[in-house]
Amino acid sequence: MSEHKRGKGCYSLTFIVLLLLVTSFQSIAQERCSSHLIVEERAKNNPSYSTEKFEQWLTKANQQRILQQAQKRGNSNEFIVPVVFHIVHQGEAIGTGSNLSESRILEQLQILNDDFNKLNTDSELTLEQFQPVAASMEFKFVLAKQDPNGEPTTGIVRKQGGQSVYTFSGRNVLCAESYWPAEDYLNVWIADLNSDNIGWAEFPVSTLQGLEEASDNRLIDGVTIDYEFIGYNNNTFSFDSYGRTLTHEMGHYFGLRHIWGDGGCSIDDFCADTPSASTSSTGCNLEKTTCESLDMVQNFMDYTDDVCMSLFTSDQKARMHTVIQNSPRRNSLLTSKGLESPVVLELDAQIASESNAYILSCNSLHTPSVVVRNNGTTTITQYTIQVQLDGNFDNTEVLNINTNLVSGEEELVEFSTVNLNASGEHTLDYFITQINNTSDQDLENNQLTQIIQKPFSASLPYQRQFKDGFEEWLIQNPDNNIKWEVTSQGAKMNFFDYENGLGQEDILLSPIYDFTNFTNPQLKVVYAKAAGELVDRLSIKASFNCGESYLAPIFNENDNELATAYARNTPFTPTTRLDWDTLYFDLGGYATQTNVSFALSAINGTGNNLYISEFTIQESPKPAYQLTPQKWLALNPLLCEGAINGTILLDNTGSSSINQYTINLLEDGQTTFSQSYQNQIAPGSVYPVTLKNIPINNTAGNLTVRVDVLQSGADVPKTLTIPYALSCETHPIPFRITDVLDEEQWYILNPDNNTTWQYDADNQAMIAQALTPKENDWLVTPGIDVSNLTEAGFSFEVAYTAPFKQDDGLQINLMDESFTPLYAKSGKLLATDSANAQSDSLIWRREFINLSNYLFKNFIRLAIIHNSEGGHPIYIRNLQFHINNQLPPNPYLNRSITLFPNPASNQVAIQINLEKGEQGIIQLLDSRGNIISQINEPVILNQYITYPTTDLKEGLYFVRVKTRSFEETKRLMILKN
Repeated sequence: MSEHKRGKGCYSLTFIVLLLLVTSFQSIAQERCSSHLIVEERAKNNPSYSTEKFEQWLTKANQQRILQQAQKRGNSNEFIVPVVFHIVHQGEAIGTGSNLSESRILEQLQILNDDFNKLNTDSELTLEQFQPVAASMEFKFVLAKQDPNGEPTTGIVRKQGGQSVYTFSGRNVLCAESYWPAEDYLNVWIADLNSDNIGWAEFPVSTLQGLEEASDNRLIDGVTIDYEFIGYNNNTFSFDSYGRTLTHEMGHYFGLRHIWGDGGCSIDDFCADTPSASTSSTGCNLEKTTCESLDMVQNFMDYTDDVCMSLFTSDQKARMHTVIQNSPRRNSLLTSKGLESPVVLELDAQIASESNAYILSCNSLHTPSVVVRNNGTTTITQYTIQVQLDGNFDNTEVLNINTNLVSGEEELVEFSTVNLNASGEHTLDYFITQINNTSDQDLENNQLTQIIQKPFSASLPYQRQFKDGFEEWLIQNPDNNIKWEVTSQGAKMNFFDYENGLGQEDILLSPIYDFTNFTNPQLKVVYAKAAGELVDRLSIKASFNCGESYLAPIFNENDNELATAYARNTPFTPTTRLDWDTLYFDLGGYATQTNVSFALSAINGTGNNLYISEFTIQESPKPAYQLTPQKWLALNPLLCEGAINGTILLDNTGSSSINQYTINLLEDGQTTFSQSYQNQIAPGSVYPVTLKNIPINNTAGNLTVRVDVLQSGADVPKTLTIPYALSCETHPIPFRITDVLDEEQWYILNPDNNTTWQYDADNQAMIAQALTPKENDWLVTPGIDVSNLTEAGFSFEVAYTAPFKQDDGLQINLMDESFTPLYAKSGKLLATDSANAQSDSLIWRREFINLSNYLFKNFIRLAIIHNSEGGHPIYIRNLQFHINNQLPPNPYLNRSITLFPNPASNQVAIQINLEKGEQGIIQLLDSRGNIISQINEPVILNQYITYPTTDLKEGLYFVRVKTRSFEETKRLMILKN
């Protein structure tokens, strides 16, 4: 019942996927199912499809069906549905843990049939007022009698799973563990689901009117239930299971919605005999009343405890009958061969091995083998079987086997060893030609093709640019559908067009490498992947035995972490630098191995395309011992007096831990500061070191930071630059600057002597562009005199297009003893636009920082810091210091003087926006030109002034702003209420 599940979360996808998870049973008011959100998402992605359209179709079909049934009078209307239970367990003994016993399955099947046919003993407990609408669904669920190959089955399949737990987002993986065609079988998967799930169901899809845009992923069509909620179980983590989880989910599978319609009182479940409800129900409150009527909390499609549930209604019955008669993969169940006992032949031998199996062999010699099974009723005493290598009649071996194989028994048949001379792909075709000296009565199961892959060998160092072809790489494509292909961008996995291959795994197999001559190998993989609503996965696995088994994946990510580009509704092709990302893997543990291969595994979630452009194995460029001064923080390289103080980040860019090092500061080649440290810094770790009272010898210069590692084998020391200057000059505010490079008192500090802040004349802005991650460039303001101010602020405009993966940042700090942070945004928070390709047209946003709390310092300075992650440039322009503590609310910043409101009543705001700051006056004049008031300002530039007008009479007035080079007068009307 998913939703009816306590303690686990819930999702549901109407007509596409219904995921029903539960919430914590300790939080009854918490929403347990997100079906309405997923329906909205589906409608947004597919505007031509709507729930209303489907409901209109369903209502019309319902009416037609009722008329047809009325004409049939008295005919049996029971729908018989074949079910297969896929028990995906963890290797436990049958009847233990997730490997449920057959009796537990049969118990659940009986509960399901009783609930659907009003044979449940608690149906008599249904409230009296709902008894008239309680109905039998006239469904009968039976275990399948034959499997897809026509072989006898119990309808219960057991498979040891490849994961300890399964999730809704990875449901394709669970379904791929064991699957029978959804056209012929109602698949019920039973597994250990994660703590957020206890069940979900796929809603019916159809080619009928209103369902044209619905998803049609047949490979996940069915119902999934957590094993603890199968049958009776009073040891679950929340409510006691009475087996109603499957009853609830089966209702969704056949088209029922929650009785509260996944909304409020105005949202319908399209069944007139279920009262409207404002929310789901929990526990078993039989007096719960919402929407001015008693809620039907005993309905199987609510969230109440299993023990409380007791009924479906007549309209729910009509809805399910309409679906099973019209929805293709529901209707086809009624004529499934799974309902029929298999035809048992007297003479029927089967090659029972997996079909289209891939077998890896590192040796030139391979022994072909298959399993032969007697599916007939007569004991097999003789059969003839042959194998052919690579379709060559000259490489055919025929065996005449004398045996005593009774019905249902199987045996292994081995052929003579064949010689696989060439690396690459080989085929072995098996065929049973005769049985008991006559013809087999079923030839369809008498043949099998195996694909034998003998990997190539390659030397190290190694690089493969996949745009040049796969060459010595091998492909595994189990479903013979879409596979890895070579494009101008590299190896491509076309997930976008892989809708019928959900859950399929396609593999690129590398050559075999000998690592014995490498001491510190590194793997580099360059890839691109667009995000999607559904989840694809890339896994990189290594094997030391030619693929017979693999180590734990060195990389195993789905779209949440894998994607490098934004989602789109069209097939993805990488076109920009930022569409790509590079993965690095330390393979130091492989250094002694002689037989190493890699599998690049792509698992289809029908999302969007995946590309791999480069696969490189080389000695790691990392030295054993290296400490790199990455950047400096909270440092005061522009100071008026005293010494430099601050913090430097040290990055262990070597491959070994470092525990002894010395930091040296040099100026003009002479050491001015040196201090040794003893603390362990692990490889890849960043460690802050605080430096105090660094002496300086000149009014301006550069300090070079050098870190010497005091361990044998240390690499050449890395350095970092700290430009400094004694700068005590101050600038009064207000003032504005558009071209920072034209202001001598502004400073650009570039610690790594790489690309830094520059002026962009086209956009009249400062631009910070750094392609290397972790670069840290500073733009520092002049000293600001705030000694005579009571309010102050700093404003600027920013433009930044956020890439999907990289989060470049902008930080503004007050350069004082504590280096106070005033502003910090990065990635999506900083962004004014989002794309991997930089737009030609920038989008700007104005930002404001209130500086009023720092005016006690009299002298302040701001550092504008660009923190690069290698993404897009950050633009800033129109940097202004104000004598106000907030931005003017008026948007007309391009006007010299703006009055608002105008006409005014009790107050008028005067916003000034001049090109040049000068001493001047602001006057209020009456209609005759008499001065009513005057404000003398040492600098008029960007002020925002509010002036009370309560004492002014109605009429015409004037506001005049006058400086040495500017004068303008604006009319002001005063109106009184």
